[in-house]
Amino acid sequence: GSEVVGNFFQVSNQTTLGKTEEDLVDHLDKVARQVIQYEVQARQVLLRDARGVTEDKIWRAYGLLRYARSLSFEELMNLLSGVRLGLSLKLLPGLRVYTLNKMLIFTQPAHLEQAAGRELPSSESDTHRAAYVRRVLASEGDVTSDGASATDELPNESPDGR
Repeated sequence: GSEVVGNFFQVSNQTTLGKTEEDLVDHLDKVARQVIQYEVQARQVLLRDARGVTEDKIWRAYGLLRYARSLSFEELMNLLSGVRLGLSLKLLPGLRVYTLNKMLIFTQPAHLEQAAGRELPSSESDTHRAAYVRRVLASEGDVTSDGASATDELPNESPDGR
């Protein structure tokens, strides 16, 4: 089987000989729908039985992505998975799945090297990756626990603190 990184799984099969393309597509569709159903149920259990721990892991993942200075691709994948969970549970409503997908694509080594205009050693890729993620998330604005922008929560006070 394939190694799991960031809770992204590959569905594959071993028996295709003698089966029609239509049969294979139908079977894959059924399996995918079942996996989605299991995932939705697992998310509900997480919220019901471990809401505090789940929220903490999601917000820690967001915080690391927002402020880290170095991120390996594997670490990024794991953190994006946590943030994606937060989006699906409506705990980080200020972000978009599109933004996470964009980070997933444009933080791969070849994209980072193209943006830098040169080949990057692994450690330098990690710092470029973190910088890219920080820029993307900064452009989205800081997300708060209710999904508002952090600046929306500031009290209206005068410059002298009154």
